[in-house]
Amino acid sequence: MYRSTSMQELMSNKPEWVAAIEKEYSDRLSKQRPSQFLFPLIQRTYGMEEVIAMTKVVLSGQLTMSDNVRRFEAEFAAYVNCPYAVMVNSGSSANLLALAALVNKVRQRHLNTGDEVLVPAVCWSTTLAPILQLGLKPVLVDVDPATLNIDLADVRRKITANTRAMMIVHVLGNCAPMGPLMEIVNQHNLLLIEDTCESLGSRYNGKMLGTFGAFGSYSFYYSHHLTTGEGGMVTCNTLEDYDLLRCLRAHGWTRELSNRPQLEKQYPDVDPRFLFVNTGFNFRPMEIQAAMGSVQLVRLPYMNSVRNLNRDRIIRAYQNHAKFSGQFSVVKSTEQADPAWFGFCVTLSSKYEHQLKEYLTHLTAAGIENRPIISGNFARQPLVRDLFPGITPRDFPGADTIGSRGFFIGLHVEPLSESSIETLVEALLSFEFRAANLILVTGGYGVVGRALQDVVNAEPKGADESQWVFLRRSDGDLRELSQAQALFDKHRPTHVIHLAVTLKSSQGLGQSKVEMWEDNMAINNNILRCARQHGVRKVVSLLSPMAYPNDPSAGGSGGLEHRRLSEATLHLGPPTTGVDTYGYAKRMLEVLSRAYREQYGCNFVTVLPTNVFGPGAAFRPDGPVIEGCISKVLQSKEQGTPLAMYGSGKPLRQFIYSGDLARLLIWALHHYDDAETINFPGEELSIAEVVDKVTRLVDFKGEVKWDASKPDGPLRRTLDDEKLRKLVPDWKPTPFDEVGHHLLDTNQCGG
Repeated sequence: MYRSTSMQELMSNKPEWVAAIEKEYSDRLSKQRPSQFLFPLIQRTYGMEEVIAMTKVVLSGQLTMSDNVRRFEAEFAAYVNCPYAVMVNSGSSANLLALAALVNKVRQRHLNTGDEVLVPAVCWSTTLAPILQLGLKPVLVDVDPATLNIDLADVRRKITANTRAMMIVHVLGNCAPMGPLMEIVNQHNLLLIEDTCESLGSRYNGKMLGTFGAFGSYSFYYSHHLTTGEGGMVTCNTLEDYDLLRCLRAHGWTRELSNRPQLEKQYPDVDPRFLFVNTGFNFRPMEIQAAMGSVQLVRLPYMNSVRNLNRDRIIRAYQNHAKFSGQFSVVKSTEQADPAWFGFCVTLSSKYEHQLKEYLTHLTAAGIENRPIISGNFARQPLVRDLFPGITPRDFPGADTIGSRGFFIGLHVEPLSESSIETLVEALLSFEFRAANLILVTGGYGVVGRALQDVVNAEPKGADESQWVFLRRSDGDLRELSQAQALFDKHRPTHVIHLAVTLKSSQGLGQSKVEMWEDNMAINNNILRCARQHGVRKVVSLLSPMAYPNDPSAGGSGGLEHRRLSEATLHLGPPTTGVDTYGYAKRMLEVLSRAYREQYGCNFVTVLPTNVFGPGAAFRPDGPVIEGCISKVLQSKEQGTPLAMYGSGKPLRQFIYSGDLARLLIWALHHYDDAETINFPGEELSIAEVVDKVTRLVDFKGEVKWDASKPDGPLRRTLDDEKLRKLVPDWKPTPFDEVGHHLLDTNQCGG
């Protein structure tokens, strides 16, 4: 069924050694112990014909690269419909060789040291490593968790003036939408390498993957679509690249070059048998690998078709099972793609993310071998963390989804029996799934949102069976009800922490009063409306100190000059002039939350922090107190001028570190259910103390000049902490001196 013509001839006129090998192979095969797994990741893909072909090579005495390699290269090139193919000793070598060709100065169009190469965050180590090894700069790009492949929207975001190439990975048989991707490649004049090690035989719009770019790499590792034990291939489209690949593959030798005679004439004083004209490696494969590959290539269409058939049957079986209720999904085929599926890829529903390890243990115990999808989010690997400390894994949410919820099991190359499929599906669905809380955070990438992420990520896995979803601005416009509803439909949150706002600098607030009112009222209306419609169990909304009356004498504890604003004073006077529409919008969020509670019984609560500072905010002269002060001090230090500050420096204010606020928000989510808002105060400092701390932080030695002709504002505008201390007696704000350096480490100066 799978035999090539030469193999048929050999098998029909069997020499004695062939009959002996056949008998020995059959005897050993019959004595092999079965796998410890009922459903292993890997099923043997080779048989008697490969064994005979390899034995024939060994008996020939020609072990090193020769005619079998050249024959297999030609057969492979014909199979993928590409002009040239160069065999190497592994798929990792294929990646390194392709990139080495791209940086080689002999190539007419080549990359230079420091050029940026886009690479997906879900990749193998030797997809990324060659980029580093050859002096290039890898730029990680997020992936689409639905298809496992590179996210074109993030590709567009990551392209800079220094981007010169892209190394994509066709994951487990699927691919990115190659039509739009090639438009990006051509628009930006990029060089493309396709890591096709897991997708041999897959097509996009009829064209084989690995043949779209300058180079395609393939792996013939034992578990892959086609195996030579170890081995790989590089495909290319031009004679220039074909010559370069063959030269670099074997020491920089001229032995396989198409212009070998001319080069030998050019260097008559060098022995032509040992003429080296370039750098190189020793990536040569062995004849025995190529002989095996030729037989495997004939088998490949059948094996791929059976894998796809088994996948379709498994999907139908679990979807029709009485226990299936959306506990997981399988990767979807990219539109216009015809995948040769390599594994049965599963993504747990977000509400079961906390059970991934437990679920995989359950599958292993049931005899279902499993593994991660490649290596998950590669930004979480020590290699990346050590070399690129500025990369934040959470900035690749698609890759994180694959790493925290995804896995795959094997797709076998022989048709599965009905009983095998029933056993597999029963194991997949017999687990006790326990839905976790899903906490949706609007404004999840602002100063407070990022602090929340840090606190949540610092918690040990399993400490809290909650799934967190942090929304970006690009996820949807919350001012539009339809887009807010789409986000709630997608994530189905059980809880919401509402941080999202439309906000500008103090000057911008005053110039955009109508927009500040309309935008923030729309956001707040949409979030609370969607939360009620979707049965969200609790919403914690963050107010702003701008919501409090500008005049602290409106109420509170202490004498007139020393009063702190209590929760009861929120509505006892107008907010600060100039930012009043934003302040009123925040105040109305508290009113609306109480209204939902009274009319519908919704557990919607609000919290009111003092001035927030922390990593992530821009330093602007007209920014919040601390960030504005840092901006002015840095500017004065750079220019060598005195630091000019308005007022006397005497007014007292409070400042809460974003990490403290994040922990209090989590506390409120679990423990605070009152209709009345609650203050989250911070460290109390005078403006002069803030200036002193900032000047010491940035080592500013210049003069500080206070312009007393400018108004101070209220001498004390601080929040009362009585209510919080009753509920959280041991709470203490983190002093600025302990965390101020984090601002300088991570923040950016703004214009």
